[in-house]
Amino acid sequence: MEKDCSELKGELPGGPLTTDELLPIIRNLKRMKAPGLNKITYEHIIFCGELATQVVVKLFNEIVIQDIGSPYLNPLTIAHIYKTVVIPSMLYGCKLWNNLSAKNTQRLHVFQHSVCKTAQTRSDICESLFGVYPISSEIDKRKLIFLG
Repeated sequence: MEKDCSELKGELPGGPLTTDELLPIIRNLKRMKAPGLNKITYEHIIFCGELATQVVVKLFNEIVIQDIGSPYLNPLTIAHIYKTVVIPSMLYGCKLWNNLSAKNTQRLHVFQHSVCKTAQTRSDICESLFGVYPISSEIDKRKLIFLG
């Protein structure tokens, strides 16, 4: 049986990310899409070059090796990665979720709380310091934006 992700601490289940694994993903990105919250378009990523791709791979692998809760990683950096990468990936398509159970909402909340807690010691204020909304509020906000 495979290890749970929480037990890996500094390892990825398939090994470290390589440039060869990332390049096909970048090549398949659709063009002419609206930029995300960070104002980076897919064209920026597609045409950034091999050196930038190597830097992204090294950065990603270093973050995993150091463990995201490492004292060497600034809590603001963790918050930025969480808000710009993890939340959009985790809530992709949430605008169309119409019957999310309380159990699934609780799982999402526990995950969010554990990520925030790795960077901050006091659990009662860690989410508010990062400026992260409760997960149910984030889902409702995205649904309202989608509906206009």
